[in-house]
Order: sequence, then structure tokens, then C-alpha cells
Amino acid sequence: MTRATADLPEKRWGKEYGRDLGIVFGLYGLAIGVSQFGQRHTEGDARYAISLLPALAFAGLPFVITRMMRRVDERLRDEIRNSIVFSFLWTAVVAVAYGFLEGAGAPEQSMVWVWPVMMVFVVSYLVVNRLRDR
Repeated sequence: MTRATADLPEKRWGKEYGRDLGIVFGLYGLAIGVSQFGQRHTEGDARYAISLLPALAFAGLPFVITRMMRRVDERLRDEIRNSIVFSFLWTAVVAVAYGFLEGAGAPEQSMVWVWPVMMVFVVSYLVVNRLRDR
């Protein structure tokens, strides 16, 4: 790697994005632990507030992603935007389909599973796109 490559702002931005993402997910993990512990040891309305701690920590994610999106080039921004649209639409299809399955007797699922389903679709889109563009 040349000195010029190491000094590119994209390298610095990538490190900052990784750090910011790590902070959000670290706080999220910590909040899950505190929330689980607090729910077992708290009664009444305080349980609702404690149960929302992970969501508050997770609320930092849109800021981190938006900041990253403003910094990347147009090609990467379009690819990420397309993966998010693809993921949003397919997650909607899965959610509606499973809603009908619940009506037929399938076990109810927590809304917590929406995020992992969306991420599977985002990553799938990005991987297939990269393989196709080779």
C-alpha cells in the first residue's frame, strides 16, 4: 500500500464507520443484558421502560448508516440503497405471508425477528450483486 492510498479519506471514513457501528452494537448488547436482568428484577410500569433500553441503543444505527451513506460514492450509495429497498420489500412479503400462517395456526413470532430477516435480505442482495458483477 502506498502512502497516498493510506491517506485517502475513504480509509478514515471506513474506520470511523466501523468504530461507530461497533459502539452502537456494543451499547445494544449491553442494553439487552441490562434489560433482561432488569425485567426479571422489576415489577410494574418500570418493566416497560427497562424493556425499551435495547431499542434506545439501537436507535443510533440510523444515524451511523446515514452518515456513512453521505460519505460513499454514488455507485456504492446506489447499491446500498437498492439492497435496502430489496430487503424492505421482501421482508414485507415474508411478514405478510407469516401473518397468514399464524392465522392458520403457526406459532406467533416476536417482532424482534424482523431485523435479522431484513439483514439476511440486504446481505443476500449485496453478495449476489457482487458475484454477478464479477
